[in-house]
Amino acid sequence: MAFENEIAPNEPTTNHALADGRHQLRMAHLQEHDVPRAIVDDIFREAQESSLVLRVGRRVPVGYGETIIRVDGVEPEVGQVGVGTRPQDREGYAKPVSGVSWGHKSFGPIKLATIVTASSEWERASPLPFYRDLQSKMSRAIGRGVDLAVFHNRRPDTGMPLLGTELNSSVNATPNRIWLSGDIYTDIMTGYTMLAESDKDLSQFAADERIRPQFISARDHNGNQVFQSRLNLADPFDTIAGLRVEYGKAVPARLGASRDTGVRMFAGDFSQIVYGYADAITLKRTDVGTIEVDGEQINLWQTNQVAYLVEVTFGWLVNDPNAFVAYEMAPPAHVAAAA
Repeated sequence: MAFENEIAPNEPTTNHALADGRHQLRMAHLQEHDVPRAIVDDIFREAQESSLVLRVGRRVPVGYGETIIRVDGVEPEVGQVGVGTRPQDREGYAKPVSGVSWGHKSFGPIKLATIVTASSEWERASPLPFYRDLQSKMSRAIGRGVDLAVFHNRRPDTGMPLLGTELNSSVNATPNRIWLSGDIYTDIMTGYTMLAESDKDLSQFAADERIRPQFISARDHNGNQVFQSRLNLADPFDTIAGLRVEYGKAVPARLGASRDTGVRMFAGDFSQIVYGYADAITLKRTDVGTIEVDGEQINLWQTNQVAYLVEVTFGWLVNDPNAFVAYEMAPPAHVAAAA
């Protein structure tokens, strides 16, 4: 299959007289010195494991164009028939009429991609360790791109905002903000109250690793430990107050070139996060052609390099940012005073 402006791949043949030299590099026909066929599956699996979003969100089908998600609209309501409890008070009376409707939200996907290069000598010297290391690095790069997009609408290579993703929203777009006071127990209850009074659910937490000491040191007004019966530094704190906690650097946005936002934890209804892939993760290798780096053209063949391209089309929607609470580090006293 070929798309516009793409040369259709020729079928491999053992008859060299029939081969015209235009055969494209495809995963099904790779040679031993090329990328192992299993690496793409492994990249996706490892991206799943490394990504916070893929652990807490809900996966849905996503297309190359607009994806529409149905949301609740008007709920039907029942009413009393007649004027009382006796048979003659209810028989023959008209039934009340209600209604029902569904709304929808739409979003489009973005493409995440990067190119990495290596010398041909390095690749040939130890191909198996090279591929394994490449797999790990590529998978983590995809996971970071997904996480930073969903939680903060940023890109990890520059730390800048993504473009054209206003409809997708992000978790950190929530207006519900709490300054961490040092009393994490009270802070959690304040956030829970904030959500409950807005008819929002609290299903779990997503936290920065650096908030664990606050969980350990939390004490009630009588000086008793809140989340532990006795001091235990090995406690992973994967549950707090009976709810699951997932940890990741996406929470404060400490990924790639992105700066720390000061957020240390999100609480809320994580079913509001939906995500999906429009295509499989693609990994391509080439040792010919030219790539551009910081405005400089680099000829791979002339400089004896290989280049690997990884890309995926990914979409997400944070249906209701108001369903989350962001817990932030309080600004320094001099900053707060100036504000």
